[in-house]
Amino acid sequence: MNKKLKPSVVPLVSIGIPTCNRADLIEQTLQSAIRQDYPNLEIIISDNASTDQTEEICSRLQKEYNNIIYIKHPSNMGATDNFNFVLKQAKGQYFMWLGDDDWIDENYISECTSILEVEASVAIVAGIPKYYYGDTYLYTGFVMNLENNSNTRRVRDYFASVQHNGIFYGVMRTQVIQKKELKNLMGGDLLTIASMVFTGKARTLESCNLHRRRGGSSSDGKSLAKSMALPWLDQYFPRISLAHNVLQHIVHDASFASLSFWQRYKLGLKCIFLAFYRKIQTILFKQKFAERAGIPNR
Repeated sequence: MNKKLKPSVVPLVSIGIPTCNRADLIEQTLQSAIRQDYPNLEIIISDNASTDQTEEICSRLQKEYNNIIYIKHPSNMGATDNFNFVLKQAKGQYFMWLGDDDWIDENYISECTSILEVEASVAIVAGIPKYYYGDTYLYTGFVMNLENNSNTRRVRDYFASVQHNGIFYGVMRTQVIQKKELKNLMGGDLLTIASMVFTGKARTLESCNLHRRRGGSSSDGKSLAKSMALPWLDQYFPRISLAHNVLQHIVHDASFASLSFWQRYKLGLKCIFLAFYRKIQTILFKQKFAERAGIPNR
């Protein structure tokens, strides 16, 4: 993307950053958004009632940059509602979520948007996901390219390959993702992307990177379920909960309405099988990088 392009020449892109008590890392995240070489951005921060210095940092940067929108909620609405809130505020033609402890290369938006501008069949574009524990590099995540013309094949391939779902932080068409939103369920992010890849293709670009930190509330199923205030079944049996949610989502969600009931039911069962088979394959890999990085056992 040409850095000399004027904002009026290219479509507005919204970066949504839901946050809560992330004063130690939020500035790095915001600076990576501010330094994008794409000239027409709005950066929306939805602060979920932080009690640390998050507000001070965000307010200072908002005064420096007129494309930053900072909204602080008086009470904690929960992580999922905060993600959906920031999505609803987006006015851009394109949108991406950015985790409040993650960061992106300066060409991330321009590279991803350039694909969406010329390829209508592509629904989501992301960069290479690189994972860290603190500031220690762990590994490069799975490069997800779901280019099959069959929408059901793309969904099956997604569940057969997804690990930490870096593609969730890709750039999407705002009008499309606003119709999907995020469900407050175990694996809600997986369900959202399953709907997106049923709608269109997914592509990962080697020309830019998404940098993600591991070890937070989403590092394991029990911690994630607790942070989302999910029932005990989700906390202690997250795999069973996820299987149930995948099947229910594919059978009942409007995204899959073009399929018959039995087509949706069979697709859901296939996705569950593929996801669990993939999980078994990755157990040893997970242990390997955890030991190397010194991530404590839970």
